[in-house]
Amino acid sequence: LAFRFGSAAWLGSSVDAGSMTTLRYTIVALLRNDSRVQPNSSCGLREAIRLGEAFPGAPVETRAGRQPGGELEAILPSAAASEALDRNESLWANLLVEAFSAEGLRLDSRSFTAYELSATEAAAMLRAARQQSLGGFFLALLPLLLALGVC
Repeated sequence: LAFRFGSAAWLGSSVDAGSMTTLRYTIVALLRNDSRVQPNSSCGLREAIRLGEAFPGAPVETRAGRQPGGELEAILPSAAASEALDRNESLWANLLVEAFSAEGLRLDSRSFTAYELSATEAAAMLRAARQQSLGGFFLALLPLLLALGVC
């Protein structure tokens, strides 16, 4: 359940281009029918994560620069799709981007317009992810199976 996006450039006037500012990108999934969460604001996403109401992916970190970098990828946890399937609900998926100083202080955060993923789309993505991981598992075992003469 991968989302690809272009990395951002740091435009903050108080930070020079050579600073140690880190940009952290976290893909966050929320159940669509949960009225307690705000999927379209960085504060809402951070609060949902803090309260355990969200499914955050593993953060992807880059050094901030004045120019945008290349393409990045964040993985949406398959637990989010599984939960949506169990409840037959849609998901909101949004990207939380946070800037941190070298000392670990959050300087700023942004989010975007949340992407709605229907239960049907979540099921298809989950099936594809499971097939891909299962295929990779068997591909990794192939040399062992060949060595043992099983194939």
